[in-house]
Amino acid sequence: MKLFDESLPWYKGNLHLHTRRSDGRVEPEQAMAFYERAGYDFLAVTDHRKCAPQRTFGSLLVLSGCELDYTFDDQVVHIVGVGLNDAPSERTLACLDPNQGISGIREAGGLAILAHPHWSLNTLEMLKSLKGLSAMEIYNSVSNTPWNGRRADSSAFADLAATHGMALNLVASDDAHFYNGDECKSFIRVNAPECSREALLSALDQGRFYASQGPSFEQIELTETELVVRCSPVNHVIFYSNRPWVSQRCVTGKGMTRAAYPLNPADRYLRCAIIDENGREAWSNPLVF
Repeated sequence: MKLFDESLPWYKGNLHLHTRRSDGRVEPEQAMAFYERAGYDFLAVTDHRKCAPQRTFGSLLVLSGCELDYTFDDQVVHIVGVGLNDAPSERTLACLDPNQGISGIREAGGLAILAHPHWSLNTLEMLKSLKGLSAMEIYNSVSNTPWNGRRADSSAFADLAATHGMALNLVASDDAHFYNGDECKSFIRVNAPECSREALLSALDQGRFYASQGPSFEQIELTETELVVRCSPVNHVIFYSNRPWVSQRCVTGKGMTRAAYPLNPADRYLRCAIIDENGREAWSNPLVF
């Protein structure tokens, strides 16, 4: 089984950023211009509890988006909504229950993504209570120095969730606020027939995408005996699963473009990360068995 359709093109996008409509430092058009100049194909502007309609900006498809935020005693929950057909109701934008927010996003035709769970100190109990999520962020650029503490990487949380039967597809986003280096860093590449809302959301639903800071997955193939990864040149390929120790987990070498992991009946899920010579990482979605 091949995860990606090699006959289809790839589109690069960021699904989480902020502007002066909420707590970002630039106007929406300035943010769009940053990403268009950087060669992105699509974008979602996700200001807090505000939603703008879909539009185009030059060559950039700008999806409708918003971010709903909820504060609890021991954590926060942030839900990013992308690709909405209609603006969420005022009740959805003002609600204090994250499940109402997720339902409102989905009723408006969008996908709901759990934002920066490590930064938010989310627990597995909280994740289990959230119904209707399409994905979670495995990395968001701004949750790192110099803008934040070093809680940008949610890989460990994603693995705990998958180990406990709550595997979600994984996106990387900037969550850009400052636009002094937190923009145009972390993104997804989507394998879709065209760069339209419908095609992108369908591919996201089907898991035909990966998250990255630079390296590229060319193909991920599951055979009867192994998981095979083909990619751009990287120095590390790491296979993650529910097992804490696996002797074949990490494959290291300069400029590798292929690596394989032998399947084991004890693996309940597998995902892969690749790291290039500059330390930039890319992350696959988990395969659940």
